[in-house]
Amino acid sequence: MHRPSPRKGGTTPVNSSPFKPLGSGWVIPWRRATAHLTVKSSWRTQSSSLLVDGKQIAVVPRPTRQNPWIETVLDQDEKTLVVRAQRAAWDVDTLVFVDGLCLQDGRSLDAWRSTRPVPHDEFEASFRGLFWSPRGALLFGLAAMAPGLVELERNPNFFWIALEAGAFTVVAGWWMCVLVLIRWLRSKRAWPSRLRRLVVLLVAPFGSLVVVLLLGQLFYVIR
Repeated sequence: MHRPSPRKGGTTPVNSSPFKPLGSGWVIPWRRATAHLTVKSSWRTQSSSLLVDGKQIAVVPRPTRQNPWIETVLDQDEKTLVVRAQRAAWDVDTLVFVDGLCLQDGRSLDAWRSTRPVPHDEFEASFRGLFWSPRGALLFGLAAMAPGLVELERNPNFFWIALEAGAFTVVAGWWMCVLVLIRWLRSKRAWPSRLRRLVVLLVAPFGSLVVVLLLGQLFYVIR
């Protein structure tokens, strides 16, 4: 946390504003007084309740990668603003602004808006998770080694070790090529999401099937 530098005389300036984080919530202006704001999240409904002194004021949906920045105004004067932001896959933050300043770090609302996460489109939302990651390529590569493990156990020689390494490299390398294609298609937002998704769904299974058939034929010929 950034701390202000001490003033001359050895004293450190103290934030005199009554509005600030407090425990698991925030002290905010409310009806010409102050109140305690807390957030209660529900995984069942995928939403969060904004509570002022324990009373529910608003219900905010959980941010998603397609809608990662949700702003909620708590009062008519628009002095208090609550933002629910998803900046990573499972990382959801709550930011509270009073008079345009964030109570957590003092940055302005405009500064936060300039760095808010970019929403994912339909294509980006379709290809995410373990299956569409380098870890997925690792799992496919290990699966490709399975047919030769029995023969490798029977004949632990250099030939079968090299063949197993080659099977892993070919399959994992192919899936990494698919991931590179997906990454390239993510930058083509002017293209329809359905078209980009169709390209991946045509290329990935067809190429994977060809690779698996070739490896299977190779193992069959060798045996």
